[in-house]
Amino acid sequence: MTSLYTMPAIPATPAMSSAARSYMWPAFHQGWHLFAPGVPGFQNKLYYRVPSDGEWGEWVDADTIAGRSHARIPYITQKICTQLHGAINGKTTGVYYLEGDPQYDKVMTSSAFKFAVYYCAQEYRQAAGNLPDSLQLRLDYLITPDFHSGRVAVEQPVFQFPTYVIQSH
Repeated sequence: MTSLYTMPAIPATPAMSSAARSYMWPAFHQGWHLFAPGVPGFQNKLYYRVPSDGEWGEWVDADTIAGRSHARIPYITQKICTQLHGAINGKTTGVYYLEGDPQYDKVMTSSAFKFAVYYCAQEYRQAAGNLPDSLQLRLDYLITPDFHSGRVAVEQPVFQFPTYVIQSH
């Protein structure tokens, strides 16, 4: 199983490759944390909400698809969060502040934001059976506390984006 998983050039049927991935991924997959366990000091979490009867619904964790779980979902949403984080902090697309308020217009034109909207809209469609008219995204930064003191040295930022209209009636 290890050989099939780590050496994709080995000839194998799709069923064998799939079985190797299913066996190796949950417990034996080695990501970059193996080589740099102290980095990063934060992780991102993506949430979305949609309006219902003129009121905003509760924030929904993008890691949950209609109450179902799958080993790849957190991996996919973390990739989306990483891209969105890059857009928020990018030199050309980054958030800038006007009189202390964050301005998201450049981020909201980025492909990372649009993909996050698409993913969350599809997730909502899975749960509700239809696409929402609009939705709102929120990206949280979860700062890793100091191991010894348990204190967080920096503020845990939350980026709550303006409403994004998906379709009009």
